[in-house]
Amino acid sequence: MAQRTMKFAVVASCQTSETEMVAGFDRAITCTLNVAWDLIDQGADKTELKSLYDIVVNYTKMKKDCQHLSTAVENTKRHLCKVLADNPVTPEGPPTIADPGDYLSETLEELGNRDNDPIIHSDPVLTELRAKIWTALHPGNTATPDDADAVFSDGAVTVATQDDEMVIAEVAMAYKCPITQRKMTDPVKNQSCGHTYERSAVLDIIKRQPATKQRCPVIGCANTQPIKESQLIDDITLKRAIQKAA
Repeated sequence: MAQRTMKFAVVASCQTSETEMVAGFDRAITCTLNVAWDLIDQGADKTELKSLYDIVVNYTKMKKDCQHLSTAVENTKRHLCKVLADNPVTPEGPPTIADPGDYLSETLEELGNRDNDPIIHSDPVLTELRAKIWTALHPGNTATPDDADAVFSDGAVTVATQDDEMVIAEVAMAYKCPITQRKMTDPVKNQSCGHTYERSAVLDIIKRQPATKQRCPVIGCANTQPIKESQLIDDITLKRAIQKAA
């Protein structure tokens, strides 16, 4: 029993650290964006804007790594529960359980392999920042390139209309509340899984629904715990992006 408790404690500690790190990266992204908006308003040059854009990209990548960790931890907990259920304690003693760290590492590697630069750069915050920088550097040209390098290029740029439409669709989906299916105006983020909802909608679920139905409504979310109001934080970055896109 002590062995089982220790293995679950290791997994749980990973999840707590992940939640704190995601919140930290959100704060870092918000601070960097505030500087970027001010520099854009002041007419900063391309070098300064490219540097800030790269900082936000790096923070976004690290944040996604943390979110992958959250998913991997949940999958590992489920795996351990299944192993324990399939291998009950016998008179000979408890079953031998493989190190959950190995399973966690394999799951993380699988999730990390799904990410690539196009997916990172299609993040709604980066898409909005890229559009603002493009407009500042190329007044009168509103067809923002999907390629970040093209935004900061000195040469002529050919814009792929189909790709732009896909990015616009992705941004629209990011602005939509998974509960109301409407554009959010007051988004809050669930620190347990990283998903965002309209504040009034998620608080209504917490108030009116039994605990078994208070789980994250995003399809495929690995977080199986009920949504707690104490775990909801203002998604300042997304809220500002929605306001600027209005």
